[in-house]
Amino acid sequence: MCFVITTGAIAAEIPSHDRKFATAAAQAGAAEVAEAKLALKKARRADLRKFAEHMVAAHTKANAELAALAKQLGVDLPEGLDPGDQQRVDELTALSGKAFDRAYIIDQISLHDSAVSLFTTEESLGHEAHLKALASSRLPMLKEHQAKIKKIAGF
Repeated sequence: MCFVITTGAIAAEIPSHDRKFATAAAQAGAAEVAEAKLALKKARRADLRKFAEHMVAAHTKANAELAALAKQLGVDLPEGLDPGDQQRVDELTALSGKAFDRAYIIDQISLHDSAVSLFTTEESLGHEAHLKALASSRLPMLKEHQAKIKKIAGF
């Protein structure tokens, strides 16, 4: 999906809530990609590797679209992982075999539950129209990912 900014919005005009959403969404997307790339190397289960492949493709694209929109809006996004996400990636890196698979599943459920909540809140309470539209357009994808990982987990 492509977003074209025609309002000439600048960062000072973007409400704080919407800027926080963009930052949190960028951090969540970066964590998804980092963990998925790790899962491509470490997951034992074929269904997890397939899920991880999908996460890399979908979230890399979504992250690029968010970055482009944020740039148009004049909103600076963080680069790399936040400390909590980096700690989770480090913890996953130390695991292998079934322990890795189990931890990756648990973490993906948590990340997707949080992302669905974040995007639902922006869709409902956001003020900046382009970020609200982005949240609305991403929710079906995030809910699909949430359902897939919960199915893999067996719930």
